[in-house]
Amino acid sequence: MDPLTGAVLAVTLLAVWSYVTYFAVRRGVRDGFRDRDRATDRE
Repeated sequence: MDPLTGAVLAVTLLAVWSYVTYFAVRRGVRDGFRDRDRATDRE
């Protein structure tokens, strides 16, 4: 694999990872607050 292909692949993977992480964190934070409130009631 030549350097250019490696760079393009790395940038693409980074973009996909950032996109997925952004939505996972945003959803996790939104759901996490509700879950934390429910968890404190249970314990």
